[in-house]
Amino acid sequence: MFRRRRDPEKVISSIIHRVKLAEMKLKVADNIRKENKGKPLNELVMVSALSGVPILPEFLERVYINAAINDFDRARRELVKFRKDYVDKMKYSVSMALIKEKIDEAINILSELKDKNIASADDVEQYVKKCTNSLQEALSVIEKHKQ
Repeated sequence: MFRRRRDPEKVISSIIHRVKLAEMKLKVADNIRKENKGKPLNELVMVSALSGVPILPEFLERVYINAAINDFDRARRELVKFRKDYVDKMKYSVSMALIKEKIDEAINILSELKDKNIASADDVEQYVKKCTNSLQEALSVIEKHKQ
């Protein structure tokens, strides 16, 4: 069975998008925590209790945090697969060495995020910046390499 190779720019762009989306989910979780801090009952709890399933803000916050962690892990897995399918099969050149280095750097950053106990968006902001910067650099090298 033949598999169609995806365009490397699209793959890296989708991974960057996934990492930024995960960061946004963490910011939503932070907003939920800050909004409900010190309040005895929240509108969400009341409305959801009337429908029969009360949802506490802490539960909703954990849902967003877990979704962000899963997105970081999926981005890491996609990068590993991209490296195996695309980068490792290309002929060696200086630009390929730079692409491989930047992708390895992003994989290591995402692996650190997987092992880190994430509680808020502030915990991962620097990691996300480093990861997106290295992926952007790899993307620019790939675009130059295609020309």
